[in-house]
Amino acid sequence: MLSVDAKAAAESTPPQVGDPQADPEAIELETVNVKARVEKPATKLAPGTESTIDAATIEQRIVRNIKDLIRYEPGVNVGNDPQRFGASGFTIRGLGGNRVLMQIDGVRLPEAFRIGSFASANRNAVDMDALKAVEIVRGSGSAYYGGDAMGGTINFVTKDPQDYLSVFGKDYYTGVKINYNTTDNGFVQTGTIAGALGGWESMVLFTHNQSNETDNKGTADFADRRRTTPSPQENGSYNLLAKLLYRFNDDNVLRLTGEWLDSRSDIDALYLRGTDISLRNVNSMLTTDTQSRWRLTLDHTLKHLDTPLFNDVLWKFYTQKSATGQLTLQDRTANVDGNTLTERIFDFANDDFGGELKLGKTFGLGESLHTLQYGGQISKNSIAQQRDGSFICVSGSVNPRTGRPNMICPKGRISKSVTPDEFPVRDFPLSTVTKAGAYIEDAISLFDKRIELIPGGRWEYFRLLPKTDYLFDKASAAAVAEGSDPIVPSIIDANTFLPKFGALLHLNQIFTVHGQYTHGFRGPNFSESNLGFTNITGGYSNLPNYNIQPETSVGAEVGLRGQGAAGTFDVSLFRNDYEQFIYNAVICNPATASCPPLGFTTYQTINSPDPIRIQGIEMKSQFYLDWLNPSLMGTSLLLSGSFSEGMNLKTQRSDDEALRQISPMKAVIGLRYDQPGNDWGTELNLTLVGAKQANTAPTDAEFLPSGYGVIDFNAYYNPSKHIGFNFGVFNLFDKKYIDWEDINTRAGDPHTTLGNFADAEYWADRFSRPGRNVGVTVKLAF
Repeated sequence: MLSVDAKAAAESTPPQVGDPQADPEAIELETVNVKARVEKPATKLAPGTESTIDAATIEQRIVRNIKDLIRYEPGVNVGNDPQRFGASGFTIRGLGGNRVLMQIDGVRLPEAFRIGSFASANRNAVDMDALKAVEIVRGSGSAYYGGDAMGGTINFVTKDPQDYLSVFGKDYYTGVKINYNTTDNGFVQTGTIAGALGGWESMVLFTHNQSNETDNKGTADFADRRRTTPSPQENGSYNLLAKLLYRFNDDNVLRLTGEWLDSRSDIDALYLRGTDISLRNVNSMLTTDTQSRWRLTLDHTLKHLDTPLFNDVLWKFYTQKSATGQLTLQDRTANVDGNTLTERIFDFANDDFGGELKLGKTFGLGESLHTLQYGGQISKNSIAQQRDGSFICVSGSVNPRTGRPNMICPKGRISKSVTPDEFPVRDFPLSTVTKAGAYIEDAISLFDKRIELIPGGRWEYFRLLPKTDYLFDKASAAAVAEGSDPIVPSIIDANTFLPKFGALLHLNQIFTVHGQYTHGFRGPNFSESNLGFTNITGGYSNLPNYNIQPETSVGAEVGLRGQGAAGTFDVSLFRNDYEQFIYNAVICNPATASCPPLGFTTYQTINSPDPIRIQGIEMKSQFYLDWLNPSLMGTSLLLSGSFSEGMNLKTQRSDDEALRQISPMKAVIGLRYDQPGNDWGTELNLTLVGAKQANTAPTDAEFLPSGYGVIDFNAYYNPSKHIGFNFGVFNLFDKKYIDWEDINTRAGDPHTTLGNFADAEYWADRFSRPGRNVGVTVKLAF
């Protein structure tokens, strides 16, 4: 049985605005050099399952990207496209993509969008060195965060000046950190300065990251479509985080945050050389992908006010702009048109501004204690996407019998016709998305805090307003010319009320039963409602859906957690039912009942007519072995695991398209040692992942990864506050393995051409994860 320690015995206090439990972006760490903790256990005050990865864990485990970040997190995964686009986004409990809210300092990151093999705008635009914590909320958070959080929430929290100034207790701080990893020759350099003068505090953090292609276990080093080794790649990124605070006092802080990130990746796609679908020979394909994001946020925190309506206030205004640009150049040769150059350009821009107000009030009512939180958010997001390109006749076409030039592709001609498009085009109209919400939540403590009831709810408003221009009108005219109906974008205007109820039963000072009931909601985004695309050569098209409806969910979770001298644990069972689930499907001609109609494969984003269920179990624990034997002081055993399953409740099938993001069973077993003085420590983790079963995979799956086990080793050494070292060996025994999330990254996209040459051997080698690799970090601070 777990024993009681002093912390566990202390009475818990209800969360208030500004506390980590209530305000994820306000998480506070004692110093940046916290050494002896791994992920924080779920707070006793959370009715659902949450976990926090702090800056020390990020540093000790040499986390460089979001896939590294959740390496040992149960129920959370990140897909990675090794072909070109990299990490795609988070999947939580079988839901991913835009169903998982990602925000940094409380500001939403832009939604992802992809189309075809040459265009993908992801949300992997966060610098790990700038973070002091990452909070992961599993399950629907729509009743608190809004519609985007139907699957879960990832809260990135950036560092503040005090996180550095408190290291030495001085008014200034200077630090340099260098990291190297063999898996991609990655070299990361971070410099930080911070200072304080009077009530003012400031900091600037700058990171430069450069790397090459990520290794895998492929062995076929051909310069054609048989290639399974990575193609040559050069990556570079810059990140700047700056903060200026004025601390009137500890309860009154005004903060200005500026953030800028810019990245670029260049690839020589050797694996795409050879004959393509148009029967041209691809001599080379070069790609350049850029991504940028900048943000300004002004927020003001006031605590311990004495007013009838609130004790704590947080208000915030922000503006954020992001852009993705992708260039693809194909040098090809064919008998019919000689040597040609095909240029494809993809641009995706997202401009966002908004605000937030949080209020908190603690009061007693009879024998009960109430902690009331209420407030709201509003944001306006402008989205623009465009594809452009050209077809250039480089050498000029010749008559094969006479050897003389002809007019099929005369030398120097530049055409905007690149099959199947007449560039430039928009795949969906210019769009403005307005989101607004108001919420209220009351944590009610009864019977001397033995029982806590947490009712709450949120009114959510969603509006999608498309705006046509000459490019979108051109696409509509082309559809009419082909005999189709004109493309008329749809306006979506929806609102709903989302109830939520949580409960905590503290059995004693160690064990707590927790549970919650939640409603989720997500309105269809710009592409799900209004995407229109036709590929005559490929024989498929995608139609807009003017009748698409928001998707909704009802979820329940119950669990048991404990925290005492012997360690911490949390075990949870969850079940989520979804209605009107949005997904992309092949549609049939209702007049003839033929699939596909008119000889075309016709795709459309639709609402599933069938209810979908995803359920499972998760556990996470850390047991302190000195509880068994005092000589094991500092040694702990880490155990975590997750299992999810899904079903179409009408068909009783588990291979439904809507369930494709459910990951195989996963378990992590770790042994950790932290020297009692926190000067050094080690960690050995075994990650076990089950095989993807055929009866749970969608019908278009071309490869099902086998199960695997991988061992990682980490160590840190901090001889003083001024210097620190981190060392890690990942995939210690050089195991060849493939993650389902990586293979599934670009699956389900009707425009991609990946499957044309992807046999089982190709998948197994080209998509394999890196073999044994080493990471080293050195940090100096003054």
